[in-house]
Amino acid sequence: MVVQPNEEIYQDMMSRYATTRSYNSGDQGFLSTYYVEDGAPPIEYLKGEVYNLKIKQGERNVCPDDLMDRFEQGTAGHVVHFMDANKPWTHVHGREDVPAKSLQQGRVASPCFAKAWHVWFKNYLGGLDLAPDVDKYLAGDLRICERRPKDDPTCAEWREEKAEKEGRIRPRDHHDERAIELMRGMGFSHGGRHGHHGHHEGEEEGDPKYMLQPGDEDREAPPVKASAVIMNWKRPENVKEQLEVLTKYAAIDEVLVWHANADTVFTFEHPKVTHIVDPAANDKYGLSTRFKGCLKTRNEMVLMLDDDMLPPEVTVNKLLRGKLAEPDALHGLYGRNPLPGCEYNYRQPPPGDVALILTKVMVTDHRFCKAYFESSQMMEDVAKQGNPYWNGEDIFMALVSRKVTGQLPKRYDLPLKKLPQGREAINRNQGHMQFRTTMMQKATERLGLPCE
Repeated sequence: MVVQPNEEIYQDMMSRYATTRSYNSGDQGFLSTYYVEDGAPPIEYLKGEVYNLKIKQGERNVCPDDLMDRFEQGTAGHVVHFMDANKPWTHVHGREDVPAKSLQQGRVASPCFAKAWHVWFKNYLGGLDLAPDVDKYLAGDLRICERRPKDDPTCAEWREEKAEKEGRIRPRDHHDERAIELMRGMGFSHGGRHGHHGHHEGEEEGDPKYMLQPGDEDREAPPVKASAVIMNWKRPENVKEQLEVLTKYAAIDEVLVWHANADTVFTFEHPKVTHIVDPAANDKYGLSTRFKGCLKTRNEMVLMLDDDMLPPEVTVNKLLRGKLAEPDALHGLYGRNPLPGCEYNYRQPPPGDVALILTKVMVTDHRFCKAYFESSQMMEDVAKQGNPYWNGEDIFMALVSRKVTGQLPKRYDLPLKKLPQGREAINRNQGHMQFRTTMMQKATERLGLPCE
C-alpha cells in the first residue's frame, strides 16, 4: 500500500469510524466504504477481478484456466491479493523459490493459489533483474523461520526483530512527520517499535526527550566533534557504505575502522578515515577490540557502530547533543531491561532510562572505555566462555558506566537504516541468549550493582 499522510483526512476518518459500515468488520472494509462515499470506484471494483484479484490458499471456486494470463496482460485485475497467512515472499532465499514443501503448509492449495504463486515469483525475479544490486540485501536474510525450531541459531535475529514488531507500537504524532520525510527514499526505518515487557506500568510511551522533536532535523551539528568506530569483520561492503555516508556528517571528523579479518581488509582514502589493520586483536581482546579502538580516537565522544547499522545525520546529532546534555550516561538506539531473576531480555523497551545500551548504535566516551578495561579482568573467566571471545561486551560496558557515574543509559527512538546482515550475525550462535544472561548476572554481582 502506498499512502500520503494527510492530517485532515485522518481526523475525518476518526470522526466517522464508529458509524461507518465495514463489509468485513475490519479496517479494510471501513477504508473501502469511506472512499466509496468520497467518490471512489464502487465496492465491487475493489473486491472483484476488476482491480483487486483476491487469492485464497484453500479456495474451492473453479479457477479459470486463463485467469493468470489475463492478469499478466492487465485484463484481469491489477493486484494479486494473497489473503491467507501463507505469502510467497516468506519462502524465498534471494533468487531461490522453495515452494515444494512450503506451498501447501499442510493444506491443499487451490489451482488459483498455485498459479498466482508462480506469477508472483516470475515478476519477483523480473524485478531483481532490473535491480541486480538488490540481491545482496536478500541473500540469506529472508529465512523460513516460522516453522524452524526455536533454538535454531540461524533464526535468532529474525526472532528478535519479530518480538520487537509484535510489541506495542507508539502512535504516530506530529513529531514523526518530518522523520518519515527524511527517511523516504533513503531506506531508513523508524525506531518507534518497542516491546513493553520489562518496564513499569505507565511508562509505555517513553520519554519524549529521547524521541525526534520538531526542528531536530534543521538544527546545526553539536558544537563539539566526535569520532566513530567500526569493526570490519566479514561485511566490508557494509563498512564502505557507512564510510561514504559518515564522512559527510559535520559532527563526525574521524572514523576509525579496525580491520579484524585479514581476508576483508580494504582501502578507503579520506581525510576523516583512519585504518587499523590488526586481526591479532581478536585473540587479545575479542569483541572488546571496539573499545580499544575507542581509546585510539582523538575525540572524547565516540560513536560505536555495528557494521550493519547506518544512522542518518539527524540521529547522530541528536545522540551527540544528548551526550553533551547528560555526559555521565551512555546514549544509544537499542536498549534492554532484564527480566526477573536478572534474565536477559531481548525486547526493546520504550525511550528513556534503561539498564543496558547495545553497541549497535551507542555514544560513549574515553572515560568509560578506559574504565571498561580497568574492570574487565574480573570477567575474564566468563568472557572466555563466549562465542566469540568477549561476547557480551556491550552488557559489561553499560554496567561499568553505571558503576562509574551512577547514571542509567539512555535509549532513543530515532530513524535508522539497517544494512544487510547476511549469515554473519553473532546472535545466531547457539546459546547466545543464555550466555548473555550469564554475563549480566555475573557482571552485576561482581560490580556490586542491582540488576534493574
